[in-house]
Amino acid sequence: MDFFKKICKVPDSKFKAQVLIHQHINASRAEKYWSGMSGIPPSQFHKTAQQYNKASKSEKDSLPMGTFMIGVYDTILFLKITGCWWCI
Repeated sequence: MDFFKKICKVPDSKFKAQVLIHQHINASRAEKYWSGMSGIPPSQFHKTAQQYNKASKSEKDSLPMGTFMIGVYDTILFLKITGCWWCI
């Protein structure tokens, strides 16, 4: 996020995020945790998704708050980064 904020001058409103959790993790607690860690407000989160796999069936978990994905939604920035200057 620092690279995109400082170098690319991406405003905070362009950041979107999603929390991925196992079924035994409290979704609202995980969302609050990741919002605090990233500084992205929950209003910019996509719907929290549950991951299903063999590891999610047990209560023993090495990721107690799930995982977190951050995306930047800016087409012009994407074209610049990928080298498509003539598209702009």
